[in-house]
Amino acid sequence: MTETAADLDAPSTQRIRPVARFRSTVILLFIVGISIATRFYSLGREALWTDEAATLRAAQGSLVDVMQQYHHYENTPPLYYVVLNLWLRAADSSSDAMVRAPTAVAGVVAVVAVWFLVRRLIGRDEGSELPRDLCSATAAFLVATSWLHIYFSQEARAYEPFVALAAISCLTMLRYLERANTARLIAHVVITLAMIYTHFAAAGVVAAQFIAGSIIAWRSGSQLRWKWIASQALIGLASLPLLPILAQTRRRMLAGTPRTLENAMDRIWETVTFSIGSPWLAALLGVALFLFIVSRNVTPARKMLVIGLIAFAPLIPLIGWFSGGAEYFPRHALFAYVAVAVAAGCGLSLLPRPAAIIGSVLLSFAAIHALWTQQPQFRKPAMREAAAYVAQHARPKDTVMVSFMMAGWSFDRYFPRNDLRRRNYDDFTVGQVVRGKEGMQRLWLVLNPLPTEPRFLEIDNPMRVVSRKEFYLVTVVELERKPE
Repeated sequence: MTETAADLDAPSTQRIRPVARFRSTVILLFIVGISIATRFYSLGREALWTDEAATLRAAQGSLVDVMQQYHHYENTPPLYYVVLNLWLRAADSSSDAMVRAPTAVAGVVAVVAVWFLVRRLIGRDEGSELPRDLCSATAAFLVATSWLHIYFSQEARAYEPFVALAAISCLTMLRYLERANTARLIAHVVITLAMIYTHFAAAGVVAAQFIAGSIIAWRSGSQLRWKWIASQALIGLASLPLLPILAQTRRRMLAGTPRTLENAMDRIWETVTFSIGSPWLAALLGVALFLFIVSRNVTPARKMLVIGLIAFAPLIPLIGWFSGGAEYFPRHALFAYVAVAVAAGCGLSLLPRPAAIIGSVLLSFAAIHALWTQQPQFRKPAMREAAAYVAQHARPKDTVMVSFMMAGWSFDRYFPRNDLRRRNYDDFTVGQVVRGKEGMQRLWLVLNPLPTEPRFLEIDNPMRVVSRKEFYLVTVVELERKPE
C-alpha cells in the first residue's frame, strides 16, 4: 500500500509518537550523560574523610562480620554496608574511587528516577509530548547539576542511595495506585523496604507516601483501599527489626545544641541554604513551586505527595532532635531538594510552551551558577597529603597521634609505615604522652579538626614545637622533647 500526500501531511498520533519517543530518549540520555560526568569525574581525587573511613570499617569482612560490626561504627540501618561489602569483594579493589562507586551509580539512578517521576505526576500529553519532556528534563537536570547531590554521590555514605531508592519508591507507589496488581505491589514494598533499611531519613518519605496514598486509595473504592492498607501494614511489619537500632541511634547521637524553637528555625533556614546553594536558584524554584501548587495538571493527592516530601524530609528528623533524640544535620533532609526539583518541573506544565521553555532555561542556568559557586564545598580534609608528609619526615620510633578516632582511621588508610608508634589523640592522652617517661623524643600530632584550646602547647609542655604544616582542614604539628 502506498501513502498519499494527504497521509503524509496528516499529524497522526501513530506518525508523531515514534519521533516523540526518540526525542525523549535523546534528551534523557543527554541528562544521564551529564549526571555520569559530574558524579564520576575525579571520584577518587579526594581522600576518604572521617565518616567515609567509618563506612569502610563497617563494610569490611564477611557479610556476617558486617551484620555484627556495622552498628559499632555507624548509626544507620545495615543495607548500604552490605551492598558496599558485596561490591568491594566483586570488584576486588578498595581504592577510593571503588569505595565511592556505588553512591555515584545511585546518584545517576536518582536522576533517571526523577525524570520518570515527573512524567508519572503530570500524565500523558497529546501530540508531540514536548511539554512533558521539558518538565521532566528540567527536574532531572536540576538534580543532575545539584552541587549537593553531586557531593553526596561522591561520598561513601548511605545518603545518595537513600535518595535514589526514595525516588523509585514514589514512582512504584504511583504505579501501584494506578493499577494495583501483585507485581506492582511487590515492587513497591521491596523498594520501600530497601529505602527504609538504607537510612532512617526514609521516615519522612514514608509519612508523605502514607498520607497521599491513603487519599488516592480512599477515593478509588474499597478494593484498592484494602490493598493499600495491606501494603502499608506489610511495610510496617517488615520494618520492626529496625526499632532497636533506631533507639540505639537516638541514645548515641545526642544533640550538642540547645533544643529551642529559635534553634529549630535556624536549622530549617540552614537546610534551605545548604540544599540550594544560590539565592537566584532559590527564587526561581520558589516561583516554580507556586506554579506547581496552583497547577491543574497534577491532581491534589499527587500534589500532597510532593509537598509532603518537601515538608517531612526536614520536619521528622527535626522533631526527633527537638524531642531529645539524635542530632539534626541538613543532610538528613537531602531528599527535600529532589522533591522541590520535581515540583518545579511539574510547575512548568502550567505555563504556555514559550514561557515554559524560558522558565526551564532560567532554572537550568541558575542551577549551573549554583554549582559553579559551590565548588569549594567539594573539598574534603586532605588526610592523604598529611599522612604522606608525616610518612616522609618522621623518624623511626617517633610517635604519631591523630585527633578523633575516625579521623585516625582515615589517616591509617594512607599511612604506609609501621615502624612508628601510633596513638589516638585526646586532651588527656596527649598530656600523658608528652609528660610521660616512655623515652619518646619526637611526637607528630595530626589534627582534624584543630582543637579550640590545644593544651599540648601549654607553657609547661616538656616538648617544643619544631614545625607546623597546614593542609586543607588538617594540621600537622611536629614536637620534640626539650633538652634537659
